[in-house]
Amino acid sequence: MTALSGAHSIGLSQRSTFSSRLYRFNSRHPQDPTLDFKFANFQKKKCPDNSTNSVDLDSVTPYRLDNQYYRNLKRNMGLLTSDQVLASSPLTANIVKKYIDNPEVWVKDFAEVMVHLGNLGVLTGTKGEIQNKCGFVY
Repeated sequence: MTALSGAHSIGLSQRSTFSSRLYRFNSRHPQDPTLDFKFANFQKKKCPDNSTNSVDLDSVTPYRLDNQYYRNLKRNMGLLTSDQVLASSPLTANIVKKYIDNPEVWVKDFAEVMVHLGNLGVLTGTKGEIQNKCGFVY
């Protein structure tokens, strides 16, 4: 999953998916204290509270599929909580470091995971199910 998450090196995220980290983290901290301060202010300027804006998942190299995503995590510049935790979890922090230090390892692992996912096959017709609302399970 850590390798696959590197796909967040490109793409956008809607404000609603990360705004709580910027504006309403908890009762003691309006902003997530683990976020890099300058990064958080940059995101607040691009995405004011109650806006419908989207921002780049990787604000450094948003149009390049590369290991900058992992460098961002190490600098506490992960936009999504689910991304940022990869750099702090004892289960994945060493993998993040490995991908920072050895980008070719990430490229190899990412390619293998994508091939594996591609080979899983998609259920279609009456054998499959299309979720119209991904936010919950029926």
